Amino acid sequence: MLPKSGNVAVAKEDTRAVWVRVWAEQLLQDLRYALRTVRRHPGFAAVVILTLAVAIGMNTAMFSVFNAVVLRPLGYPSPDRLVWLSTVGMDGELGLVTGPDFVDWREAAQSFDRMVAYGNTDYTLALPHGATRVRAAMVTGDFWDLSGATPAAGRLPRPEDREVVVLSHGFARRWFAGDADLIGKTLTLGGGQVTIVGVLPEHFRFHFPASAWVARPGDVDIYRPMLVSAARAGQVQLLNVVARLKTGTTLERAHAEVDAIRTRIAQANPNPFDDQRMLRVVPLHEQLIGPAGRGLRVLQGAVAFVLLIACANVANLLLARASIRHREIAVRVALGAGRVRVLRQLLVETLVLAVLGSAAGLLIAPLGVAVILGIDPQAIPRLAETTIDGRVLVVVLGTSVLTALLFGLAPAPGLWKMDPHDALKAGNRAGWPGLTGVRSRMILVAGEVALALVLLIGAGLMLNSAWRMNAYPAGFEPQRILSARMELTGPQYSQPQRQFAFADALLERLQSVPGVEAASLSTHGSSMTAALMVDGEARPTPEELARKAPIMINSTSAALKQVMGFRLVRGRWFTDGEPAAVLNESLMRRDFSGRDPIGRRIRLSESGPPLTIVGIVADLKYSALDAPAEPEVYVPYARVEDGLFDFTVLVLGTTDPRALAPSLQALISDIDKTQVPHELVSLEQALAESIAPRRLNLVLFGTFASAALFLALVGIYGVMAYSVTQRMHEIGVRMALGAQRTDVVRMVVRQGMRVTLAGIAAGIAGALMLTRLMESLLYEVQPTDPLTFAVVTAALATTGFCACCLPGLKAARVDPVITLRNE
Repeated sequence: MLPKSGNVAVAKEDTRAVWVRVWAEQLLQDLRYALRTVRRHPGFAAVVILTLAVAIGMNTAMFSVFNAVVLRPLGYPSPDRLVWLSTVGMDGELGLVTGPDFVDWREAAQSFDRMVAYGNTDYTLALPHGATRVRAAMVTGDFWDLSGATPAAGRLPRPEDREVVVLSHGFARRWFAGDADLIGKTLTLGGGQVTIVGVLPEHFRFHFPASAWVARPGDVDIYRPMLVSAARAGQVQLLNVVARLKTGTTLERAHAEVDAIRTRIAQANPNPFDDQRMLRVVPLHEQLIGPAGRGLRVLQGAVAFVLLIACANVANLLLARASIRHREIAVRVALGAGRVRVLRQLLVETLVLAVLGSAAGLLIAPLGVAVILGIDPQAIPRLAETTIDGRVLVVVLGTSVLTALLFGLAPAPGLWKMDPHDALKAGNRAGWPGLTGVRSRMILVAGEVALALVLLIGAGLMLNSAWRMNAYPAGFEPQRILSARMELTGPQYSQPQRQFAFADALLERLQSVPGVEAASLSTHGSSMTAALMVDGEARPTPEELARKAPIMINSTSAALKQVMGFRLVRGRWFTDGEPAAVLNESLMRRDFSGRDPIGRRIRLSESGPPLTIVGIVADLKYSALDAPAEPEVYVPYARVEDGLFDFTVLVLGTTDPRALAPSLQALISDIDKTQVPHELVSLEQALAESIAPRRLNLVLFGTFASAALFLALVGIYGVMAYSVTQRMHEIGVRMALGAQRTDVVRMVVRQGMRVTLAGIAAGIAGALMLTRLMESLLYEVQPTDPLTFAVVTAALATTGFCACCLPGLKAARVDPVITLRNE
C-alpha cells in the first residue's frame, strides 16, 4: 500500500514551480487570454486602438519636432560649451557687437578657447549665363575649428587668405555640377574677384542664429574670410559673436569676465549708447531657437492634453465593458482567483491594447511629421531636421505603459469593492460597484470637457492674435503688391547718382508694363538715424537718444503713397525731387508731442540738406506683421546723401502680382544684366513669412484643440448613451405612467448638461491659470481676453448640448410596452 502524499495536482504544481517561474507562466496565460479577447471583440478593440493611435500619433509627431529643435544637441564639437555674446537694450532689443569690442574680448578673455565673429549678407554672383543672388557668411578664422568643418574638396581658408571663398555642397552641386576644375576657379562676387579654395561636405550646415539684422537666415551658399578692425575711429564693423567656453568654465564666470572687460573699455572710451546696453551671454542653442522654444513647450503640453482626453475616453469604454463583464469577474473571484491576480489580467489586456495603439500611432506619426514640415520647414530653426529617432521610440514605449496604467486601473476600485456572492445572486442586472458607475464615467467626461476647453481657449487666443496681425487698414492691399529686393553691386554703382539713375530708369519703364498700376521703391530698414535735427531746437543729449528707438529713413518716390495706400492724417504727400518729408504718427508722437510739425524744417544728418515736413500719415506695418509700427520719415530718394545701395521695389498690379515678376526681371536685366532682383514675392506672402512661427503654432494648436473637442463630444455622447441604456426600464415606467417624450428628452439633456457645465467651469478656472504661459505667443491680446473666453465657452456649451440631445431623442422613442414586457 502506497503512502498518502496529498493532492496530486497540488504536488505537480509545486514541482513545476521549482523549474518554471509561476508568475511568468501566469503572465503568458494573461497575454494569450488578452489576445483572444481582442479577437472575440474586434469592434471594441478597434475603437480603443484607433483612439489611442490618433492621440499617440499626434504626441509622437509633436515630440519628434520638440526633440529635433529643443533636445537634440547641435552637431558641432562640444555643443554644450558654445555660447552667443551680444548686447541688449533697455527695451529688450538685441544689438550687434562692434569690431573693436570683439577684438578686445578675444584677446583679453580667458574663459574661451575660441571666439568667432560673423555676418550674413546677400551678394550678386556673376555667371556666364547671367547673375544670381547668393547667401554668404563672412567668418573669422577660428570659425572652422569651432564648427568642426572639414573640406570635401580643396581646403579651408588660411589666416593669410583674403579674397577666397568656400562653397557649400548644395550650392556647388546646383551651379557647378560636373566641373572637375572647380577648385581654383575665379568668380565675380559682388563686383569683386574671389577664388574658390574648397567645397564643404554634404552634411555640413552651421546654424546661424537670428540677430538684430537677420530675422530669418537661410542656408549659406558661400563662406568668406573676414578681418575685424580694432580701430574705433571712422566706420565701425557690427558683428555677431559666437564663442566656445573652456572646459570647466561656467556661463556665469564667462559673463562676469566679459562684462568686466566691457566696463574697462567703456571707461577708456565713453559712449552713452553702449552705457545703456547690457551684456548678454547665453547658450548658442538657446539663442538659435529663440522664442520658438516656448511655443514648442506649449504645443507639447497641448498635445499631452489630447492624450489625457483619449485616455479618459478609453477608461470610459473599459468601465462600460467592466459592467458587462461583472459576472465573469465574480465567477473568477468565487473560484479562488485573487483580486490582484484578476487586476493583473485586466492590466495585461489594457497593455496589449495600448501597445497595439502605440504601434498604429507610430504608423500615423510620420504622416504627422510630414504635415508639420509641409506647413513651413523653415518656420523654426532645425525644424527640417525632424526625424523619429531612438529617443522618440523610447518615449513612445513609455507612453504606452503610462496610458495602459492610466485607463487600465479605472476598474480597480470596483473590483476591490465587489462582493462575488451578491454579484452572482443578482445575475445580469447587477452593476459594477464603486467608481465604475455612471457617476464615475460622468466625472471622467467632465474632465475631458475641462481639458478640451483649455485647449479651445488657447486656440481662440491665437486665432484672435492672427486676426489682429492680419487686419489691414483700408486702402492697403498687399495681395496686389509685388515685392523684390535689390542690392546694386559693382564699381559702377559706387556713386549715389548712378544708383539714382538706375532707380529712375526702372520706375519709368515699370509704368509702361501692362498690368502695373503704380510702382515705387522703399529703403525701410536700410538706413536710420537716432533723431531728426529740427531747425531752431536743441539736439537731444546722447543719454536721451540712447533711450529712444531709432528712426527709420525711408527713401522713396511720390508713388509710394498710391502703392501702399497710406492714409494722410494731416497735410499732403511730397512730389518727386521736392525737398520735403512726411512723418508717420509714431514719429510725430515721439518727437513732436503736443506740437504741430507741419512746416518745420529738419535734417537727417549734420551735413544733410534741409527738408520741410509737409504731411503726417497713419502708421502702417509692412515689414513684419507682429512688430509694432516704428518711427519713420519718408523722403524723396533723390534728396538723400547715402544713395540707394539696398532697396525694395514695390509694384502695385491690377491682377496677381506674381505674374509681373518675369517682366520686372526682364526690365532689370535690360537696364543692367549684372544686377538681379531676389525674394520676388507678393507683399502678402512676405508679410505672412514674417509670422511663420506664429502661423505654425496656430495651425498645430488649432489641430490639437479640434481633436480634443471631437474626443470630448464623443465622450459626452458615449456616457449619455450608456446612461440611457442603463435607465431604459426607468424610462419605460415613466412613459407608461404618462411622461411625455419632451419630458424624457429634457431629463436626459439636463443630466448631460450638468456634466458639461461642470467641465466648463473647471476648464475656465484651468484656462485662467494656464493661458498665462502663452502670453509671449499672443499679439495685442491678453491671456484672459474676456471675449475669447465667452465665445469659446458658448461654442463648447452649444456643441455639448447637441451631443446630449442625440441620446435624449433616442430615449424618447422608447416603447414602454416592449420595455416592460422584456423586464
